[in-house]
Amino acid sequence: MKSIRLISIAIFLLLTINMISASDIIFYKVYAEYNNEKLIIRNVDVVYSQQNLEDNFGNYSFEIKDQSGKILKKGVFNVPKILVYDNGENGILKSGGETSLDRVSFETYIPYDKNGKEIILYNRDNKQIAKKDISIYAKDKVIINQEDKNTEQQISFQEIEERAVDIAKNPKVYIWLLIIVVVILAIIIFKNLKKKK
Repeated sequence: MKSIRLISIAIFLLLTINMISASDIIFYKVYAEYNNEKLIIRNVDVVYSQQNLEDNFGNYSFEIKDQSGKILKKGVFNVPKILVYDNGENGILKSGGETSLDRVSFETYIPYDKNGKEIILYNRDNKQIAKKDISIYAKDKVIINQEDKNTEQQISFQEIEERAVDIAKNPKVYIWLLIIVVVILAIIIFKNLKKKK
């Protein structure tokens, strides 16, 4: 019974370390519309999340450029234009398939850069198909929305930087928590070995 409690404490401490080490990631949330191979950027917001929301695959690409035209970030994103469906009755699947949509509105997340001036979107052939000025979100001007299912909170870019700096300045927290977890696991292993003898 005690070993179960100790294991529970160790798991709790490991989860706590993970929560403390999670840093906020800032993104541009791009609201776009796809219409027969044309892409229009309707709006852009800046959000932060403790999860990586960025697409890592897709046929479309983006670039973020600064005032001088220098590329700050590049990546890919997906346009969700394929709809998968199934047909069935009484819980029995009879048929299914996929269809391609000619028009769809979607959101995609692009990593934030505090020096960004514009987002440029490219199609599969690397041809520019959309561009949006994002200079209003540069450096200190930005108010960031937290991407969370339960909370909508506004926080400034400076506050996020301060949080990251506070955590980075205090690595001792991680070391002590790691030491505690290792000691607890050592005690559990030692007691289990002692019981077997």
